[in-house]
Amino acid sequence: MTKRERILESAATLFGARGYRGTTTRLIASDAGVSEVTLFRIFGTKDELLREALEGLSTPNELVRPLPETPADPERELVEWCSTYVRQLRALRSIIRKSMGELAQRPSLVPHAAALPADASRVLREYLDRASHGRVLPRGFDVEAAATVLVGVLFADALSRDLVPRDFPRPEAQAPRRYVRLVLDGIYHSRPLKRRGGGGGGGKYKTGFDRRRTVVGAPSRRSGSNPRDRRRT
Repeated sequence: MTKRERILESAATLFGARGYRGTTTRLIASDAGVSEVTLFRIFGTKDELLREALEGLSTPNELVRPLPETPADPERELVEWCSTYVRQLRALRSIIRKSMGELAQRPSLVPHAAALPADASRVLREYLDRASHGRVLPRGFDVEAAATVLVGVLFADALSRDLVPRDFPRPEAQAPRRYVRLVLDGIYHSRPLKRRGGGGGGGKYKTGFDRRRTVVGAPSRRSGSNPRDRRRT
């Protein structure tokens, strides 16, 4: 490992543990086994050093797992992707938290620490858009809302579960699957659905995600689901 690489690694580790003020150039140099003179000769300033350190940790192309170019099984594909993404966020949790705390004072640091969530959002939106156009998702599926909700809840879980564990689904390993199912079952455009047979009354239309055939279903006709059915028995 070169001196530059050792300095960058030490800077990122110390920043995640101590924040901007607590991460002095003297501490970074000592941890990396170099002199402060060497540190400044390579990076110029503390801000430049930290920006490069954070950027190196969150390079999107190295961290964000791609989703299939041709969606086939959204639930399975999304669960696998979300599980990996949550683990990646947790690995950077301390860095992201410290960066968020520095937002007001040093906003230039935040985009580098936020590169992973930003690129994950892009990857997810593009996948859902392909699935929607390929009719793998049901008619009326709201791609923008789905991506926003899913990325948001994964981010909240990764950064906050250790603080408020009771606020998140358990067991932890099953949480991504529950989030994906919630999004696939529930995110639709708000336009009213057309009722079969016209007129008032009638049953409720089921608007759910079916892995076998993704369509907007008709009302349930099971016996007993309608008051008139119960009167006949």
